[in-house]
Parts: sequence; C-alpha cells; structure tokens
Amino acid sequence: MSKNYIISGEAFWASLVQPNTKYVPSWQVDVGNLDDNTAKMLKDLGLNVRKCDKEENNRGMFITLKRKVAYQSGEQKSPPIVKDSQNNPWNGMLIGNGSKINAKFHVYTNSYGTFAELDAVQVVKLVEYARSDFDTVEGGYTVSNESNDLEEIAL
Repeated sequence: MSKNYIISGEAFWASLVQPNTKYVPSWQVDVGNLDDNTAKMLKDLGLNVRKCDKEENNRGMFITLKRKVAYQSGEQKSPPIVKDSQNNPWNGMLIGNGSKINAKFHVYTNSYGTFAELDAVQVVKLVEYARSDFDTVEGGYTVSNESNDLEEIAL
C-alpha cells in the first residue's frame, strides 16, 4: 500500500466538482503558494514542483494534483473526496482560485516517471468561483433591478 501525504496551500484551476476534459479527463487542482519545506518535500519525492509568479496568475511554487476519470482499461475511477473544514461532504459549489485547501495524495511511479494521484481535498476557506468575462468599471452603468415601463413606439 502506498503512503498518503497531505499538503496545504491555495487552490488554482480546481476541477473537483466536474472533471477537466480538455485532454485526458481528470479531476485536478493546482495547489499553489507552497512554503519552502513543502516544496522541498515534494521534490524529494520526485515530483514536479513548478513556479508561476505572473502578476495575473501568481501561484508561487505549485504542484498539479490529478486523478484520471478512468483506468487504461476503461473502468471508471471514483472521484476524489471533497469535504469542508468540518469534514462534511462537499455541497457541489465550484472552488475558486485562492481557496485555502488541504490536499491528500499518494505517489506512484511507472515507466513515464513519478506522479502524485489526488485522493481528497478539504476546503478550509472557500473563495467562490465566479466567472466574469470583464473587470468591473468603477462608476460605470449598472442594470437596475427595478422593472422599467417601456413605451411601445409605433412606426
């Protein structure tokens, strides 16, 4: 049986409610802003720790943890367990970037290298995911919640 590890960090690009299907379908999360000791421990396990300090996407040192949806045989895997800070089952809300999480994983090695498979995530502090195509504009027009009476204009 493989050993389980738990790391703490911030969630980025979490696909834990629904799998990411862009490439090989998998549940995944980037665990970012890792401290130096955690990053060293992960590197010592043979895992790929990366660094991203772009202003618009600052994840610091991070690792991508994945769990494929299916085995090579096609048999379906169970999704990773997701719980809240009190160990209650997750309610299905999407987990936004910057959420504080604990991630449980195990390490395996095959002919392609050494990898971490995601087993569970505990959401310690949720940042709700909110999709927006634009930044807000201070002082700009906002839609009123009041209903407007529109006049029909005859042409």
